Amino acid sequence: MGFPYNCICSLSTKRKKNFSLQEWVFNGVILGIVLLVVGGLSFTIKDYDFSINEKQWKESYLDPYIKALPENKEYVEDFSQIVTGEEDAIKSIYINDKVKPITVEIITLNKENELTKKTPVQVVLQKEPIKNPYLTYKTIEKDISSEYTTKQNYETILHIPEDYKVIAPTK
Repeated sequence: MGFPYNCICSLSTKRKKNFSLQEWVFNGVILGIVLLVVGGLSFTIKDYDFSINEKQWKESYLDPYIKALPENKEYVEDFSQIVTGEEDAIKSIYINDKVKPITVEIITLNKENELTKKTPVQVVLQKEPIKNPYLTYKTIEKDISSEYTTKQNYETILHIPEDYKVIAPTK
């Protein structure tokens, strides 16, 4: 079986439809409207300001990034608050701008349980029902900007036992 011969011949002998002047005008108007809409949208998108301010950037990108970073933990053998020499301390940045860190000098234990040198660090103190103090902080792998670098810590907290007494310094 197959197609009858006369069916194929009838398809090839049909005349193509010629457009009338009215149809050409109508198609031209439709094309013109489409081009105007596409052109208008292109200029609107080109002129739109996609930039965000620093506050929006912190809320949308920096804060979730800092929260997602793994937390480092170091056991603290001893610590003391320092009043002078704060400019040499390891800086710490906090998501909450209202947090005011203090500068302490800590002595930590390394993996071999040996004391390391005294290190000045900006921290926030947090009392907890624990026996020994420890330090938690986060670090980034690459510099984000001149303000957010690998040379500082993020969300640095010195966890201390509840029975420790904290004396506020007087200047």
